[in-house]
Amino acid sequence: GRYLVFSSHVTSTTGELSKYMESASSRSVILKPLPLIPTLQRAKENFDWQSITPQIALYYGLIPALLYEASNDVRSSGHLPTAKRDQAIECQQDLDERKLKILIGSFFTGNPNDVPFPLLQLMNTSTMKDGQESKTVVQWIPFHMMEVLKSFSKAEVGPSFPSLRHIPQLFTGFRDAKIESGDSWENLFVVVVLMRCISGQYDANMLPPFQGCNDIRNASITYQSPFSSNHDFGTDKVEQFLKGIKEPDTEEFPHIGIFFPTHAKFELYDVIVVYFVSKGKRLLYGYQLRDGKKPPKEAMNCQFTKSYVIRGKPPTSNLNKMNWITPNQAEISAFFGESGRHWTPARWKQLREDSK
Repeated sequence: GRYLVFSSHVTSTTGELSKYMESASSRSVILKPLPLIPTLQRAKENFDWQSITPQIALYYGLIPALLYEASNDVRSSGHLPTAKRDQAIECQQDLDERKLKILIGSFFTGNPNDVPFPLLQLMNTSTMKDGQESKTVVQWIPFHMMEVLKSFSKAEVGPSFPSLRHIPQLFTGFRDAKIESGDSWENLFVVVVLMRCISGQYDANMLPPFQGCNDIRNASITYQSPFSSNHDFGTDKVEQFLKGIKEPDTEEFPHIGIFFPTHAKFELYDVIVVYFVSKGKRLLYGYQLRDGKKPPKEAMNCQFTKSYVIRGKPPTSNLNKMNWITPNQAEISAFFGESGRHWTPARWKQLREDSK
C-alpha cells in the first residue's frame, strides 16, 4: 500500500484529509500528536535544568519546545513565545458571557467543540476511548491559557468574570511552590473550584449545594470576599474567620464566596466556600487539602454543612471519619476534569518515579 506522511500547522480535532489540504476526499487520517517529555529526569538532562519540578513541567504542558524556551528564560528573560497566543486572544475579544462559560467549561469536558478555533492551537489534544469508539479531547496548557483568562477577566460580560484574574495568580502559586509544602495542591484545588463556579460546571459530590439549582447559574462569584474589615483575615480561630464573612453588599442572591485564607493561622480548613442562598441564610462548606493520605486530626466544625478531606492519594472508596467526607479516586478525577486530573499529586509522583 501507499502512505502519505506529513506534518501540519493546521489545528484540527477531526481526522479528515480535507481539513489539512485542498481535497474533496473524505478519506480519514491518523493523527499522531507530538511527543511530550516522558520523565522529569529527561527534562533535567536535555534542558540542563536541574531545578525543574513536576509542577513546572505540567505548567508548560510537558511540551519539549516550551520547556526548552522556559529553561532559557530562567537564565535570561524574553525567550518564551507569545506572538501566536496574542494573535489568538485578539481574535476572541467579542466573546459573550455564554461563550466564555462554555470555553471555561472545556477545562472539564475536554470537548474541542467548546473551544473557539484560534484557541485550539494553545491546547494539547489526545484521544480517549468512548465505548467502542475513540474521540479527541483537548487539555489546557496553563502557560498559554492563563494569559487567555487574564484577557477575558477584563471583559465586562458578566458579574463573575472579574474573578478570573485570580486564577493566573493561583496557577503561579501551583507552579512555584516547594514540592513538599502542599501549596501546589491547595492552589490547584482553588483554581478548579473557581472555574467550576464561574462556568456553571458544578459537581454533585464536592460542590453539593449548587447541583440542580436552577438559578445558581446566574449567581455572582467572589474570591476572598465579602469579608468585614472589622475582622482579622489572618486569625488563628476558624470561628472568628467565619464571623468576618459577611453578606454581599449588593444583596444579590444567590451568591458564592470562595475563601483561600493562606495567612490565617487555623489549620482545620484550607478552603471555605460560602453559598448565600438568600438574605440571612448561608451554607458553609469546608475543605482540608492533603497531598498524601493522612486523616484530619480533629472532627469537623459543626458550623459547616459539610466538610471534606481532599487527598492527593485518594481512597478507592469513600471514607467518612469524624464527619469528614473523603472523596474517592473516581470522584476526585471527575471533579478536576479532563485537564485538571493530569496535574494532581499522583501525576507529580509518576513524573518523579519514572525518572528513577
